[in-house]
Amino acid sequence: MVARRWQMALLVRCGLALSIQLGMMAAAQADPPAVIPPQQTIQVPRDPSQAQASVISTVAISPDGTLLAAAGDDHYVRVWNIVDGRLLRVLRGHQDWVRSVSFSRDGRTLISAGEDRSILFWDVQTGEQLRALSLNTPAIYAAQFDPNGAFFGVVGFTPKLSLFRTEGNLLAEFDCPCRDMRGLAFSPDGRLLAAVGQDGRLSIWDIASGQRLHQLQADRRRLRAVEFSPDGSKVACGGEGLNVSVFDVRSGELLHTLPSRPGKVLTMVFLDNERLVTGGTDNLVRVWDLPNQTEALRLVGHTGTVTSLALDRSRNLLISGSYDTTIMFWNLDRRGPGNTATLPGFPTR
Repeated sequence: MVARRWQMALLVRCGLALSIQLGMMAAAQADPPAVIPPQQTIQVPRDPSQAQASVISTVAISPDGTLLAAAGDDHYVRVWNIVDGRLLRVLRGHQDWVRSVSFSRDGRTLISAGEDRSILFWDVQTGEQLRALSLNTPAIYAAQFDPNGAFFGVVGFTPKLSLFRTEGNLLAEFDCPCRDMRGLAFSPDGRLLAAVGQDGRLSIWDIASGQRLHQLQADRRRLRAVEFSPDGSKVACGGEGLNVSVFDVRSGELLHTLPSRPGKVLTMVFLDNERLVTGGTDNLVRVWDLPNQTEALRLVGHTGTVTSLALDRSRNLLISGSYDTTIMFWNLDRRGPGNTATLPGFPTR
């Protein structure tokens, strides 16, 4: 009888402690995140040959922060001057949806890739197509230059991650765990390479040795985005599952789990080592505080899926692309509606 009373008392104390803990967590989440409106908006112009304006599936900022490249389902790559908002050129050459654009380290070359199985190399200054590389794969979903400018990586609908020299010669191939790979990322020092895809596993390789360091089951559903933190100590991934996962790169330990619902996550970028930005099918851009695992900021403006993010850390300028056929600029150093005129000359909606 005494033992039963002791057990009941213990259960009551445990239940009370759990209720307090849950109440504290609920209170922490009770305050809504601060909302930031877009600083500027570009409405992608409709090409006369197209029925409607292009959705945006990829954006990239040049290393010097002066140029923006964006592309989507109309098969074109557009380049804007970020300083004054001028559309500098429209690059024509792809025959299908363009899924990825990336600037070289020196900013002189742009690569674009997509569902026509091709990687096109462009001279940034002249807009001239320098060369084309066709791959034996149904589609390319990501092509990205490494931070040191020595090579670029490619993933798509094939169980291989291909590494090419900048001139287009195949350097190495890494075995991937599935045939539907959606995202890749280089570590900031260029020594590691990460990729994600349909099977929910995050793979990390050492580029020099070709050794796979980790293969982590981050989710049971398709992963669509992966990114290293600026100091290279963390790697985050997310997609169609319930959460965004952040791992320790060295040990593979799960450090943080962030709720991503109600939307799927299609893109992400680290704002700094403790804040992660995500975008997805709920039309929102969210800034997460990793130590507290809470949403710190919410960027509201898009009316369609947010597909792509690019960040100029020197100015805390975030650029997002969306299926709503717009590209939005967000000044993360300022809040409120009074920040809409700091890029004079930029075309707005």
